[in-house]
Amino acid sequence: MDSNKIKTLLELYPSYLKNCKWKRFAERHNCTVEEVKAVAKTINVDEAEETLSEFKTFIKENGLKLDDIDTVKFWQNFKGEKRFSVNTKKQWYNNKESLLEDFREVVSSYEIPTHNPKIKPNKGDSVAVINLYDAHIDKLVLVDETNPKGSVEDNCSTFEDAFDKLLAQSLVYNPELLIFPVGNDFFNANDGRNTTVKGTPQDSNPFWKKSFIQGYHTIRRCIDKAAKYCNVHVVMVMSNHDADKLFYLGQMLKATYENNGAVCVDDTTKSRKYITYGSNLLGFSHGDKEKNYIRELPSVIMIENKFQMPDIDYIHHFCGDIHHKETYQHRTSLDLKGCTVSFLRALSDTGKWEHECGYLGVPKTAESYIFTKEKGLAANLLVHI
Repeated sequence: MDSNKIKTLLELYPSYLKNCKWKRFAERHNCTVEEVKAVAKTINVDEAEETLSEFKTFIKENGLKLDDIDTVKFWQNFKGEKRFSVNTKKQWYNNKESLLEDFREVVSSYEIPTHNPKIKPNKGDSVAVINLYDAHIDKLVLVDETNPKGSVEDNCSTFEDAFDKLLAQSLVYNPELLIFPVGNDFFNANDGRNTTVKGTPQDSNPFWKKSFIQGYHTIRRCIDKAAKYCNVHVVMVMSNHDADKLFYLGQMLKATYENNGAVCVDDTTKSRKYITYGSNLLGFSHGDKEKNYIRELPSVIMIENKFQMPDIDYIHHFCGDIHHKETYQHRTSLDLKGCTVSFLRALSDTGKWEHECGYLGVPKTAESYIFTKEKGLAANLLVHI
């Protein structure tokens, strides 16, 4: 066992230090007494106990047990301040029974939220599209390598508050249908390894169970608020950070609303999805692939919807991924008004990667688009966060 591992264990269990139980530690952890003594000389017992107390408070506040934890790393920053990081076990659940038990608890504890706009909406001939892209709710923003900030609760609260404001503004236009794209990097990490689908490491909250359940609660609350006023079409948009989690989230939402006639959940895993409303063709995809063939995208859209095209005057396709706003206007013929492709801003804070790439000063914005049946886009509503 190397000295760093010995030091971590001694700091995690400082009773060995206080009582000088070097032999017992060596026998339990397969190392020599001399190795333990050498490392012990470098550790301050009082500081170790203080760090352990902080660690115990940390796991208690996050609803963890020691069995949930894979590894713990202790270190000092350049100021000499003690810091620690925690990695949880990669398996989501030990068995299916515990998974179902937790999900049943989530469903049974859910309370239908309230939403009280100042207007009394009536159903009209319009559709609202509420876009909250690239939320990355489990993302940690590292001010420096030892000072993480940002919590799942805060990020979900920001997401839901933006949804509430856009919903209230959108109801002014009396929509008969609300389209709610869900996904687009809603989560920052794909699984318990805290990496993207392709395995790129992410600065993410290590407690993936908590972030997944919290995310489900947030999306469900948004859907239930909107369903009080009009039909809701939920579009699961697969993305490059969290495709696996989004699949599971889609299955949970599908099961939740399978007997609710006001809510439709498109849980398919197609990369591009479309909804026709009057003379409007509304498209949704994450944009990580589409940004590479933006000139050809209008042709792709029309080929995929060739049977609907005779009745379509307006095409608007929504993307995310790039975390800033870009709009492309394509004119395809004199008869077709054109195809608008909008890349939307992100809700998440600027992280280490964005900072290194110089993506600074970009506003965090959520948007709602209002389309009328025959006249296309009627309004674009913004909420700056």
